[in-house]
Amino acid sequence: MTFSIVLQRALEEIVARSLENSARFIHYLDSIEQFSSFELTAYAAESGLAGVRIMQRGSMTGVSGPLDWLAESAGKP
Repeated sequence: MTFSIVLQRALEEIVARSLENSARFIHYLDSIEQFSSFELTAYAAESGLAGVRIMQRGSMTGVSGPLDWLAESAGKP
């Protein structure tokens, strides 16, 4: 394996674990008190994320922040 492949795999692992940790933290906080769209928008901005979507219990649509972040980021790498 070349150095660049090893480096790429390491970077992918770091990003994946970071996102997993963020998801666990968001789930934990949401279990205490459900997030609003405004709060998710603020969390995403502080965390450097494009957006966050949570499918909360009893909700068919979930909550997102920013509201249209999925539509805005569609097609972007």
